Parts: sequence; C-alpha cells; structure tokens
Amino acid sequence: MRRYLEAVQFDWFWLLWLAVLGLNLAQGARGWVLVLFIFLLVRLSFLPKETMLLACCVLGLLWGRFGQVSQAYQEQASLPLAGVETTLILALDPLAVRETDFQLRGEGHVVNATGQVSPLIGEQIAFNLSKEEQSDAFIQDLRKQAAYWQVEGVLMKPDQAENFFTFDERLYFKGRDIAWELEVSTVSFAQMDTSLSGYLAQGRRRFLSPFIRYETYAWVALHNKLLLNLDSQAYRQFRNGLSDYGVLHLFALSGFHIHFLRQKIRYIFLRCGVTIETTNLVVEVLLACYCFLLRYPVGVIRSLAVKWSLRWIQKENLPLSRMDTTALVGLGLLFLKPAYASQLSFLLSFGLTMVIQLYYQKPKELSEGASAWKESFRFQLLCLLFTWPIFMRVNHEWNVQQFISVSLVTGLFNQLVMPVMLLTSIGLLLLPQGLEPMWAILSDGVTRIWTGLGEWAFFARTNFITGRISDLVLLLLLAAACYALYRLSRREELPYLHLGLVYLFCLGVMPLLDPRTTVTIIDVDQGDAMLVQPAFSREQWLIDTGGRGNWFGEAETSYDANFARYTLIPALKALGVHRLTGVILTHPDIDHIGNLPSLAEEVRIDRIYINDFTAEQAIWQEMLPYLSQTQIVQLPPGYVGLGQGNVIELLILDAPELLMGDDASNNSSIIQRIHIGPYQLLATGDLSQAGENRLQAQYPNLTTDFLKLGHHGSHTSTSEEYLAWLQPHFAYISAGEGNRYGHPHPEVLAKLEAQGIPYACTADYGAIQLQYSPLFGVKMNTAIEPENSN
Repeated sequence: MRRYLEAVQFDWFWLLWLAVLGLNLAQGARGWVLVLFIFLLVRLSFLPKETMLLACCVLGLLWGRFGQVSQAYQEQASLPLAGVETTLILALDPLAVRETDFQLRGEGHVVNATGQVSPLIGEQIAFNLSKEEQSDAFIQDLRKQAAYWQVEGVLMKPDQAENFFTFDERLYFKGRDIAWELEVSTVSFAQMDTSLSGYLAQGRRRFLSPFIRYETYAWVALHNKLLLNLDSQAYRQFRNGLSDYGVLHLFALSGFHIHFLRQKIRYIFLRCGVTIETTNLVVEVLLACYCFLLRYPVGVIRSLAVKWSLRWIQKENLPLSRMDTTALVGLGLLFLKPAYASQLSFLLSFGLTMVIQLYYQKPKELSEGASAWKESFRFQLLCLLFTWPIFMRVNHEWNVQQFISVSLVTGLFNQLVMPVMLLTSIGLLLLPQGLEPMWAILSDGVTRIWTGLGEWAFFARTNFITGRISDLVLLLLLAAACYALYRLSRREELPYLHLGLVYLFCLGVMPLLDPRTTVTIIDVDQGDAMLVQPAFSREQWLIDTGGRGNWFGEAETSYDANFARYTLIPALKALGVHRLTGVILTHPDIDHIGNLPSLAEEVRIDRIYINDFTAEQAIWQEMLPYLSQTQIVQLPPGYVGLGQGNVIELLILDAPELLMGDDASNNSSIIQRIHIGPYQLLATGDLSQAGENRLQAQYPNLTTDFLKLGHHGSHTSTSEEYLAWLQPHFAYISAGEGNRYGHPHPEVLAKLEAQGIPYACTADYGAIQLQYSPLFGVKMNTAIEPENSN
C-alpha cells in the first residue's frame, strides 16, 4: 500500500479536478468542462500507469455513486404530483426556515403522508408560506421550535429559470436532492420532534437564540453571518454591496475563520496553564461543535477534515502531501454528495486552497516594509485572477476596484474585524437582555459608515456588466491566472502587461468581433420586453420594458418599482447589457413601460423613443423625473425610419380614428420590423385587428419571416386575414404563465394551427431567443425546455 501511495504521490490534485469535471459532464455540462476534462486526461496519460489506473477507479466509483443519487432523484421527480392538494406532517429544523418580506421559505422532512403522496415519506421537500395571515407569535414559534407541523397546500415542481442564465430554483433544489415544493395554505403545530435529529436541532436553536434575538440590528446581523452562518433580512441589505466590493467571501465561513478561532482558543487555554496535548484536543472538539452549529458548510468541513487527516498521516508517516490530503478530502465529499461538483462553494473552497498551497509550496523570503506589502499585493491579485472569471460566469459582472477594497479590508480583517466580532459573540452570550440601545447605537454607526462608503467616489461601485462570459473567454482568463501562478511560484514578477492585454481582448475586443445578431424576447411575466443586439457592435436596443401595476397601493407610484429588480434587470444583466443605446416604448400600457424608472436607475439609457400618444399620458409624466439624464425622442404619426445599422425599422400608423375609444392606447403602438441577418421579425405591440387591417392597407408589400403576435396573443389581435397576408414561418407570443387574462387565447392558437404556423410562448418556454450567424444561419433557443413543443 505504501509503495502504491508513493507512486501516485502529488497526483491526487489531478484526480480531484478530473472527478469534478467528470461529474459535471455526467450532470449534462459541456463546452469548457469537456475541454478541460480532455486536457486532464491528456495530462494524466504522461503520469505513471498507477495514476491512470487510480483515475479510472475514482471516476467509475463517483459515476456509479452519481447514478445512484440521480436515480433516486428522478424517481421522486417523475411522480405525478404537480398540482395535487395534500396534507403532510413535516419535521422542520427552525434554522432552515428563512423569512423574507412576504414569505416564510424553508425545507422540511416528510414524516407522514397518505394516498398518492405517500412515496414522499422520508424525503426532503421545500415549502413557501405567505406571512400575510400569520401572526408574529406564530412565525416566531415556527422559527424556534424543532417540531412536527401539519401543513396543507399544493405540491409543485420548483420553478425553472425563466430567462437565460438567471437563477434556476429547480437546479438549486436538485443539488439538495429536493424535487418538490409545497405552496402552503394552512399550517398548525402537531407535536415536538422527539427524535435524535430533533433534539440536536432544538439544542442548536437554543444555543443560537441570543444571537437570533437581536438579528434585526445591522451590527448583530453582520456578526451572525460572519461567525455563525445565520442569514437575516437585516444582513441582506448589505449583501449586494459586499459582493460589489469583493469581500462577500469573507462572510462565507471557511478555513480562514477556523484558523482564526483555532489560534485564539488555543492561546486562551495555553495562557490558562492547560497542557499542549489537552489544549489541542479541546480545541478540535470545540471546533467540531462549532461546525455542527453552522450546519456543516463545505469550507469549514474542508478545513477541519484536512487538519485532522494531516495529523493522522503524519502519525502513520504516509507518503501524502498537504495537497494530496486536500484532494482526498474533496474526493470523499464528492462521494458523499456528488452535487458538490457543480456548487460554487465547493469549487472556490478547494480551488483557492490549492492555489494557496501551490503558491506557498516553495519557501518565500519576505523582507520588511515594501517587499512584504508587495508580496501581499501579488497574492491578493493572484486569488482574484482565479475568482474573477468564475464570478463573471455566475454573477455576470466584474468590478475592477474589488482589488483595492479586498486589499484594504483583508488587512484589517484579521487584526480588527474578527476580534471585535468575537467580543460581540461573548457579549451576546454573557450580557443580560435589555441591551437593545447598545446594539441600536452600534448598528446605526455601521449603517452610517456603509452609506458614507457608497457615496464616497473612491468606493463608488464601478461594476462592469459582462453578461455570462463564453466558454472561450472563461478558458482564456483561467489560463491567464494559471500562467500568473506559474510565474509567481518560480519567484518571477507578475506579467502585468500580458494580463492586462488578455482582459482587454476578452472583455473589450471579443464582443466587437461577435458575428451574431441576437433578438431575445425576455420573460417579464404578463408583459413585453424584447432585446436586440446587433452583430459586430456594442449597441443594445430594448423594445418595451414590461412592468406591473401597484395593485396594493402601498407606494406613491402607479407601477410596482420592485418588479423590474427580479424580472427585467437580472435578465438584461445576464445578457451583458451595461448600457442601452435606445429604449423604444411602443405604447403607454403599464405592462410595456412600468419597469422603465427602475431600469433607468440601474442601466444608462442613451435615448428613449416614444410616440405622441404616450407623451400625453399621465403615467409618462409620472416617469419623467427619473429620466433626466436621458434624451427623449418623440416620433410623430406616420413616422417611418430609425433603421439604426439596418437592424430596426419603426413604423407609426397615421390613423387618428384608431386613437379613440377603449383601444386607443393599443392602437397607438409603434410597429417594429427587426432584421436578423437576411430574416425579418415583425412585432406590433398591442395593435388591434383594426390596426392590423390599417397596416395591411398602408403597407401592402410588407413581409416578414417571423411574427410576434400582438397583444400577448389576445383575440383582439391576429385575424385570419392578417396571418394569411404575412404568412410567417414562425410565431412568438409574450405572455405570463397562468395570467388572469387567459393569454394567449385558444381561438388565436387555433388560427395558427389552422394555417400551419408553429409557435412558441414565453408562458411555456420562458425567454425565447432568435440568433443569426453567417456560419450557422438562424436558430432558436429557449430558457425552458418544455414537455410539449408546437
């Protein structure tokens, strides 16, 4: 055995990442994952045959384990339970219940179920519970008792991402082996959970109760997330900013926190005269209990497991290096939970740990003063070079000034922030209740400092929206990071010029070389928004914004200002929109322009195009104060033009008689014809059948290959004569799933089917994208793969 370990020593690093890539391939990943997998296979072919044999065994074992887990999940997911009303008994861990502004969300273990849902007994499911009809006392009980709860509701599958590259709830829950979600209507207490897991969960909750009690205070909320992995609504107001400044990783519990706590606890015990052997034992026991309190985050597991394994390896004198040990721990975690292979926490935890180990594998002599600072500078930049491409891929943005904020904060973190927060922990545990004024004062100070940083130009967030970077860009940036690591490990200078040129080429030049013209019908629920991105250009054109009315009357505006922040803006960000050349508002209905003010706050807009009818409406006057930095272009009746780069043509009917009555707003719609290479897409806003007849009379030679149906597929638009005149090859419909209007109407779909016109609707497919390239022609992509296609 020792001889075999000696033969594969230092090769476990390659085996871990081969396993990670192999599991991602098994989960359906392709592109850059396949390229790196082939590269590692080629690399392994130059290693001893023992390593190749071990690689085959590791992959076979992990793929077998993945198949086992995947089959169990598929058996759950294939159950015909969607829409089934049921009553379940759920065992809830109170710390797994998360409170948002309007809901309680969490996960529970099904203890009892009857009838067709009985196969869910023993499985985990997610749940949503509206807070609207629940008392504060009941919510507190739900969040502090490990108990069995009787819940009634409707089972459904978790939502898929409705827009390209945005958060996919179904994929997230799949990584947690959860296939079903319960929309809870009523919930009541059943009995206390007297199982071992229930007692442990209750004990954990009681120990953490002093910290949870004050979680509404910003100071305590930041402390709770930093040291105890406790999320809260107060912490979430800081989360986006921490991400922008590049220090969010410090709030993800990892080996850094464990190392700090190990040092401090060990120092206290040794100063108290406890022997070294006893101290080491007590410290590791306390850290194991700490890991239990945190509910086993992967970074903490890695840190503790590697430390304990190294002690055993040294004791047995096994030929395994520190990196070998780290890789073995990673392989063990992948066997226990193959879904780790695609989770960002696992990839960053093990990836950065190995980067650090490679960086420090040779002794480095640090001198005082400037040289020590320079070494720290280079190390921080090296870590960012590996994390930047990954975060650009996941978060779709890059903040250049992260390096400055990370360098400043990291230096203070170990010396100031962590000790102060440790004192806060002691205070929360030992000080009596009734100290709310103290926590309020500290929280007010934190909030003031945070607000000041956001207003200070030096710390102003300078996010560069990249969208989801391509496989090629990701590989180039990771290759640049590996090259930097190679240079630093050889004690050579960082190739700053080379790195700068790679980033300039990938993020500045490559988008201008993209030969594809792309039109994306964004899923904004019941509304319209369409993005046009011409080839070989950084221009971005948005036609309508979507929107929702402020039905509850809780704000001063007639539109819901928050709706864009979880529909339109994440979708645009994922598609790489950092600046809009123009926004074309077809007409003033709220489901077409309601998201405009929120959009203008997040994205720079050069010009907004409206018609005369829109300019006269009250809702437009309400929005004007938010558009002071944008040029407004008002197009008159009968306008024909724009034609920017021969991609977009705009038509406005000169028909005053159509602008009377209930359909006046719809009939004022600006008509768009979009050129997608040699193909055309015609979109008419909410134009009625009368407007369509006028369009045919005014432009009898108008042609199109693709048609976006008017008024979300309503029967008020799209007549048989209109379809026969245009004869489109394909039709598109933008409508919200289960919308209250019943769009698209069945009679409209019947017209399409009668004329043999295939169609796709955002209610079924999510966002729909048409993309043309000279090499591959035109193709259609959808955010959701529907069960039945037309």
